[in-house]
Amino acid sequence: MEFHTLNLLCRYAQSYGRERIRSVGLTNTSFLILCLLSGHGALQQDKIVLMLMMGKTTVAKALGPLEKAGLVQRHTHPSDRRKVIVNITEAGRQKISGIQHIYDEWLENNAKCLTTEEHKIFDDICRRLAKNAELSTEILPFE
Repeated sequence: MEFHTLNLLCRYAQSYGRERIRSVGLTNTSFLILCLLSGHGALQQDKIVLMLMMGKTTVAKALGPLEKAGLVQRHTHPSDRRKVIVNITEAGRQKISGIQHIYDEWLENNAKCLTTEEHKIFDDICRRLAKNAELSTEILPFE
């Protein structure tokens, strides 16, 4: 397997998703943050950084407009004032409701060329590669 092929697939998926994400007035970063919070609930801001493998500044800059738009709420951790807790609001959930699974849809549409057995094998290989990458990279595990 060549990395170029895997990278190309990811770029096609991002191109597909980018337009749909922009159509609801979000950036890719803000979309990823909202999806993460939708699935995990309230998280510390530094955990968002780790889980999305993004820079602290990138996440902080994305959270400002999300908070201003009422899509997330930030508050200080009750026992550690240095930490910030971020939670998605109902408005945030509604904002992403129609596009939350766009990348799953893209993969489903493009995996139609695979047989059921090939699809299972591909899924298994991707999960094993992701797990191996998780073990060899110093980040929080994906849940």
